[in-house]
Amino acid sequence: MKKNINSQVWDSFIKVLENPETLKNFYNYYSAVICWVKAHDHYFSKELLVRNRLDILLNLEPETYIIDEPDLLLSMELKRIQEIGPKTKDSFLMIIGDTLWDLVTIKSGKDCPNCVYDELRYVLIVNKLKKEQKIVLECDSCGWSENTNGIPWDEGIVDTLPASKKDLIKFGIFVI
Repeated sequence: MKKNINSQVWDSFIKVLENPETLKNFYNYYSAVICWVKAHDHYFSKELLVRNRLDILLNLEPETYIIDEPDLLLSMELKRIQEIGPKTKDSFLMIIGDTLWDLVTIKSGKDCPNCVYDELRYVLIVNKLKKEQKIVLECDSCGWSENTNGIPWDEGIVDTLPASKKDLIKFGIFVI
């Protein structure tokens, strides 16, 4: 059963976005939203936080992960969020999770071969059992994953993090 969003919770989130400092730059925006989610995490189930990758996003260092040019107009963000006006906790966290994920994931320039609706993004796959890490391309729209050489990726259950510029340099994908 999907639970409706509490109007007080919604209003408190909007107040964060109405603060001019929040929308001054991507770092402030990301940090303010993360701070708000942490202050209100008791309102959301752990399952909802995990489903929307907020368990990962809450623990990232913004200065390491925020990309240079996200596809987000901060000057329009308050209006965009107000117009969406999510009705359920799930849709609310989905909007927050998707927006923050867009701020920290680097696009590869390659279209998804499965759905062609989205550009593949670099993610860091951490296999704790094998004690391995690798860079994989992932589609946010359909979930398609492939190795950087184009071969489909399917290696079981792993932790998935956004790949930072440092990660891409480490794995030889970006060169300074």
